[in-house]
Amino acid sequence: MAWHVNSLTSSTFRWRHSPQEGLFCRPGAMPLLREALEITGTVVGGCPYAEDSLRDAQRHVDAILDLAVEFEIPADLHLDLANDDSDARFTLAEYVAHHTVARGLEGRVAIGHVTTLAALSPRLEAEYSTLSPP
Repeated sequence: MAWHVNSLTSSTFRWRHSPQEGLFCRPGAMPLLREALEITGTVVGGCPYAEDSLRDAQRHVDAILDLAVEFEIPADLHLDLANDDSDARFTLAEYVAHHTVARGLEGRVAIGHVTTLAALSPRLEAEYSTLSPP
């Protein structure tokens, strides 16, 4: 289980495992994340590339953004932390951007690391440079 909670109180909780271990590759993670947000959540975070597949990484993004909407809090995603764009799980910035806008979360979603942007293939670089909202 990704997020075994050792101690939960209204002001503090400690994790036995890192909350950056994924949501769908770790059974039971979503209920624990929801429980933590109900207790004292001010920001919801995620790490989609921890998932086992591109589809699960996209589901991870969707789940985090949906929780941000539900709890009316910002989201912070560790995203695209790789040296190249050969694994699609590390090229989700565009996906996040479109789904942020679709949920009305502009200005409330942060992405961190994003080192893959520096290593985009010429094809993806051209696609990203012409992005516009859906």
